[in-house]
Amino acid sequence: MGITEQNPLIAAIIAELEKSLELAATLSSGVYCTQADGAGSIGAHIRHDLDFVAALLRGVSVGSIDYADRERDPRIETDQRYARTKIEEAIGLLKECSKIDPASLLIIRSEVRPDMRHRSSFSRELEFVYSHTVHHHALIGDRLRSLGIKVKDEFGLAASTKKYRNGLKAAA
Repeated sequence: MGITEQNPLIAAIIAELEKSLELAATLSSGVYCTQADGAGSIGAHIRHDLDFVAALLRGVSVGSIDYADRERDPRIETDQRYARTKIEEAIGLLKECSKIDPASLLIIRSEVRPDMRHRSSFSRELEFVYSHTVHHHALIGDRLRSLGIKVKDEFGLAASTKKYRNGLKAAA
């Protein structure tokens, strides 16, 4: 059984990370590294997404996740080859998680109140990381479009938005 059949949420995150992998391979260094209007660079968005994936991966092994405890490796933001290596590593580790029971319980440390903990599950946290990654891809897509760089229409588009748009097309 492939990853998609075992855990479609892991497959969805991997698909998003593969989009980051493609960006890190194809964008010029100037586009990848440059900040604009006080917003982080494309490399910074990719680093941020990888931090959340890493927090999930670290946390699932011990049953507790702290998304505020991030590595924030600046090299991912500026060195595209290094970023690609880190993305590929994250993809490999996610594939290894395909055997984890999606209903496994996790404790999540609150970012608002660090002394507070929330109960969650592996599948819910996969949903969160997927949604978070898509959101940052939407920000990246907006940045690239503002620079006149063509981006696929579905880049950074949430699954619910795709479903909604397809429903509108079917109704027309």
